[in-house]
Amino acid sequence: MSHINSRGPYMLAVGTAQLGLWSRLSLASEWPEHVCGEPQVPCYFIFGDSLVDNGNNNALDTLNKANFAPYGIDFKYGPTGRFTNGRNIADIIAELLGFDDYIPPYATARGPDILKGVNYGSGSAGIRDETGQQGGARISMNAQLQNHRATVARITALLGSRRLANEYLNKCLYTVGMGNNDYINNYFMPQYYPSSKLYTPDQYAADLIRRYSLQLKKLYRSGARKVGVFGVGDIGCAPFELATHGTNGSSSPCVEMIDDAVKLFNTRLPKMLDDLNNKLANAKFIFINETSSGDSSSLGFKVVNAPCCKANTQSNKGLCVPDLYPCSNRTEFVYWDGFHPTETANELLAAAAYFVLSPLLSPRIDTWAQKDGDSELLGFTDFIPPFATARGQDILRGVNYASGGGGIRAETGRNVGGRISFDSQLLHHGITVSRITALQRNLTFTREYLSKCIYTVGMGSNDYINNYFMPQSYPTSARFTPDQYAAVLIQQYSQQLREYVRLFHSTEIINVLAATRAYNASSPSDAYPVDIRTLAQLQ
Repeated sequence: MSHINSRGPYMLAVGTAQLGLWSRLSLASEWPEHVCGEPQVPCYFIFGDSLVDNGNNNALDTLNKANFAPYGIDFKYGPTGRFTNGRNIADIIAELLGFDDYIPPYATARGPDILKGVNYGSGSAGIRDETGQQGGARISMNAQLQNHRATVARITALLGSRRLANEYLNKCLYTVGMGNNDYINNYFMPQYYPSSKLYTPDQYAADLIRRYSLQLKKLYRSGARKVGVFGVGDIGCAPFELATHGTNGSSSPCVEMIDDAVKLFNTRLPKMLDDLNNKLANAKFIFINETSSGDSSSLGFKVVNAPCCKANTQSNKGLCVPDLYPCSNRTEFVYWDGFHPTETANELLAAAAYFVLSPLLSPRIDTWAQKDGDSELLGFTDFIPPFATARGQDILRGVNYASGGGGIRAETGRNVGGRISFDSQLLHHGITVSRITALQRNLTFTREYLSKCIYTVGMGSNDYINNYFMPQSYPTSARFTPDQYAAVLIQQYSQQLREYVRLFHSTEIINVLAATRAYNASSPSDAYPVDIRTLAQLQ
């Protein structure tokens, strides 16, 4: 368990060359020796494929398992069956929820351990029962639901009655992530499956949604009420799919025929979930879009289309060659092997998912929107660390997300190379807030602590000097008059801040956006309605 021994104030920061978040919190002389809290939900049940599998495939007769090196090279327990170098998405979400340890796999979950949840994920599994069969055994969504029914029976025995079990299960969180393999290990493998001959892409998406709806209804009948459902990711961008299918000369960096088919599924999924919410009493199904977490290169990744480990080209194609040492700069890679994200990429995906799931949790995390400034004037003894290097308890005094070349518009600054746009900086802050919650294991602490922070935002400079006034690189000046462009920027800026407030902001936090220019404002044009000094003194 973590505890705080700091006596100074706290600060976070976001922006272009100047986007930051300051906190005016002066900690009491001593915090309690240990700050600890209960998880935000009593239990967490996980259904899915290799993105969440944490050992269920280990004992199966299958090529799709990851219980060998270099898998788990950065995980404290080594190779466990997780298809990545460290933690997977489910592990990180469990941490953010406040669990002391990871949710056990169904294959080994026993006794009272099942009361905190079970992970049913299985590599190569899909919505359709036959999906993934070319690689050997796997646990399909239907089979995972059957396993969950066995778990519910055990929980009923532990709690003494079905009524008590239902009341307990109604409070749990469930995440479901299926569909990826129904495309890459079914529809786009015509040598093994007839589905691409039997269905057009649109018909196939409709059939998957129909089957998925029936499965989610079964989950509901077993007691699930709070359910986050992941959409299918950008699987056409996976290194193995690129190597297998190519881009056919397209300007897209991904396999368009795969991603176009996936879009048909993802478009239908939220509508199906809305239908379930309308028809099933107290149902709360939430769609988690895995294709909307930002441009990988703008998130600080340097390698976005190649695996970190040497991928096998033989029987278990796309997985790591056993016992070969992987790349050393793993935090710079999106993909660990031919299909699966690195732990760093999983952190981004999990943090985004966690905040989408926040309406299902209680209480919500409270925070603001942000920007960079003069930490010395606020009394900090050292400068606020950049997001790229901020680690451990250092984040408790603040983080600077600023990035030269970054702008309101995602494309701004691309002429100079890598940069971190405002959208990406906001996502980075979501990760920081998640890490603070995990660090303290106490959501109440997080809410109270972050509610006392100051955030200032300064964006727009590069949207002019590295966009509008560079007609050789950007079309904006040809498309918009100066007045129109200003209106477009303001509209987008407003949407970004509104979306940020929607996800993070709580009614008890004063809705103040700090000035972008000065600690002491000399005129309303410097800071409105108050300057940073005044803002820091607000009670």
